[in-house]
Amino acid sequence: MVLPEINNIVEICITLDIAIVGIAYPIIIDKISNIGIKYSSDYLSELFENEFPQKEIGLKIFGKKLSYFILFLYLTIIAFIPQIFKFQPLYDWDKFWLIRNSADLIVFVFSLILIVLFFMWLDKISIYNHKSTRLLNYLIKKHHQIADKDDGNYHLKTINEFGYYAIKSQDVHIQKTLVNFYFEEFSKIQKTQKVGEPLVFDSDLYQFIYNVTSELVENDKNKLRAIEHRAVSGVWILGEGFSAVKISKESYTWLWRNLNLIAEKTDFIKMYWSRASQHYDTKLRPINGDDFDIESGTFGNQEEIKNRDKERLDFLEFNYAFGGLLMFKRNYSTIKYLFNHSSSMPPNYVLLPSSMTEIFTVLHLFSDNNYLLENNIEFKYPFSGLDDYWGQNIREFINKYIALLFIREYSLTRIYTFQDFTSQPYLPDNNTDLNYWLKNVLLFEKTVDEISLNEKLVELLNYSGIVEKNNIENTFTDFFEELKQRIQDKIEDNQINVDLHTPKVENFTEQTDLIINQALNKYEVIENAEDLSSEDDVTKFGVNGLHTLYPKVAFTEDNSHIDYDTFLANSVVTNQIDYFIPNSFHTTRTKRYLIKEQELKSAIKKLKLNDQYAIVAINPSFGKLELLVEYKQYIIEIHSTNNRVRDTFFILKKSDLPTIKNIEFNDDEILLNKLTTRGNNIYSSVLDLNLAENKSIRERWLDNETESDLRKKVVLTIAFKTVIIWKNMRNVVQINIFSPYSEQGILNNPNDIEPLE
Repeated sequence: MVLPEINNIVEICITLDIAIVGIAYPIIIDKISNIGIKYSSDYLSELFENEFPQKEIGLKIFGKKLSYFILFLYLTIIAFIPQIFKFQPLYDWDKFWLIRNSADLIVFVFSLILIVLFFMWLDKISIYNHKSTRLLNYLIKKHHQIADKDDGNYHLKTINEFGYYAIKSQDVHIQKTLVNFYFEEFSKIQKTQKVGEPLVFDSDLYQFIYNVTSELVENDKNKLRAIEHRAVSGVWILGEGFSAVKISKESYTWLWRNLNLIAEKTDFIKMYWSRASQHYDTKLRPINGDDFDIESGTFGNQEEIKNRDKERLDFLEFNYAFGGLLMFKRNYSTIKYLFNHSSSMPPNYVLLPSSMTEIFTVLHLFSDNNYLLENNIEFKYPFSGLDDYWGQNIREFINKYIALLFIREYSLTRIYTFQDFTSQPYLPDNNTDLNYWLKNVLLFEKTVDEISLNEKLVELLNYSGIVEKNNIENTFTDFFEELKQRIQDKIEDNQINVDLHTPKVENFTEQTDLIINQALNKYEVIENAEDLSSEDDVTKFGVNGLHTLYPKVAFTEDNSHIDYDTFLANSVVTNQIDYFIPNSFHTTRTKRYLIKEQELKSAIKKLKLNDQYAIVAINPSFGKLELLVEYKQYIIEIHSTNNRVRDTFFILKKSDLPTIKNIEFNDDEILLNKLTTRGNNIYSSVLDLNLAENKSIRERWLDNETESDLRKKVVLTIAFKTVIIWKNMRNVVQINIFSPYSEQGILNNPNDIEPLE
């Protein structure tokens, strides 16, 4: 087969290459430089740079990275070099057609590749410079295809910029495409979320909604109603469709930022409030219980019920805070809309309270004493334009909104028999919450009075008649007086009739046993090796426990007393054990010397000690024991709570040390004070003075308290009889270090000291 000769291929390729490089390339470069300008996009040009053949490869020439297109442009130019220099084929290879025409074929191949890449490049440039609808559809398609997260986010960021562009330029042609894209995007994340976990969206999606909302607030006339509604109403964050979405902390944070933007735009607030009401009423419906267990008093799905109740409370709290934001912005006309909005007949205002119980429950939630939310109120619900580091002003505006809701209760019309808008609220059970309520009510009463005096607000909401009636009949005053009295009565009733919490009583008993035994055990170092309790020629000293009255509420489920289980035991250790046991050394001494500090060592030396002796140091000050370092093996250090005892040393034979033991109580003593023992003859009791069975014990304390006060208290008892037994035939030398700041007696000379033997 005879292959054809190649003619004019070089001339044709040169013409085409010159057209590409000399004419088309400069024009197209100008087009590339303008990519993204129309849409004010920071990311569109980045995406184009990643498109083939514009995408860079790893090679560099003159310090600049090469794209695929530029690489083949260089290779095509290089391919012309064999046309300039005619090289003779080696050996006899020129008889081969391929070798004979290789120079022309190289030019042809590289020119052909360059032309193909050029048209591919031209197509991509055309797309990126085409009208918005085609480009947006292309970007969405690429976004769905890209699996790599970083690249995917670049596409998402660019699509978001098209959303901003659509609002700014009022480009209605891409609205439907954008709405469909974001519906799919938010739905996809929602479907992949694990059941029961809070839903967290990509930060770019949160930022997109915020930026679109910001653009809409600035734009008075907007044609893109579908995007507008979804952005400002919270549809995207709260979730489209019928399935419930557990709102995450991040979603609440971004939703709050959006509300700060629209707080003065009534139309936007209406969209949000309508959607929020629908979300609460449908997606956050209470969960019905099933499989009720009579023994435990719980349902089989109790955890689900609890979680849903928490979600509902969080959502209500969020919207009450929003009401406070509207009060701060003085957007009273919008508040009027919120108070009258309902999507059902008869009206049901799902995000507003329908009873005084709800009013005061929310008030308690936002009180500064009881704000137990994860973040402080100033960080969780910041008000745009209000500098409030400690959250007091934010809380004040929220309380004003709640006060307005309080007045609103008197305007509601009763439809069902079970409705009672102005009756007294149900009170909490424990005294901690009741005391918070009492404090909050005192402050809230003043807030209600302040709101009542706001004539502009009262008149706008048509509450003038309610306020006038209050001024004549003292409606609000009577309500608050009754409520305060009910709270005080319940607090007192709780203090009297509340039952003791068994775990707390057990804690007291266990801590008492631990603390008292530890205190006594530390004196084992000064105990005689022999038991002196059976000796006749001895002197005995006693240490006893204590009993006291204490508020009963500390031993209930109330958690306001943090040291209820340890304070009495610590008092016994301080005032009894650590006072009287060391003090027995003073009582039993046989000789006493007062010497100067620098003479302490020589004074001890004069006593001529050996291994049969001990030096008991009571409250030695810093550096004093270092003076006796060579007598270290004899020294026993103990602490005394007697503040007058300091730098005191008792030197005696080990056989003259005391015996310390606890004596067992007899049955009558145990029965008289209803004591229980925990070992080592240590006894304790916690007795409720309100109980009839403890009447006789209550009567013993009548000289100290009234009967009604005693019924609110318990008697705490820690009882023991610790005996310190000393020999009468003993030799105990006391040495004190002289101090010029206190009267201690006559100063001795070391020569006055006689050996112990």
